[in-house]
Amino acid sequence: VRDRDYLKPDDDLGRVELPIKEVVSTVKGGTRGLVEGWYDLTGRGAGKNPGRVELRVQYRGYQ
Repeated sequence: VRDRDYLKPDDDLGRVELPIKEVVSTVKGGTRGLVEGWYDLTGRGAGKNPGRVELRVQYRGYQ
């Protein structure tokens, strides 16, 4: 995840793990694979707390 200008490597805010397992389970549950919520970013260095991001993830299969 980078800030809006995303031009400099030092603008990297952190990484987030996408909830793929959760998205796939909602597809099977009939909600069309939509998952949304707040997810923690993992920092670039030890001891950093980079924050959280709000994500809305929707699965769309190939047609």
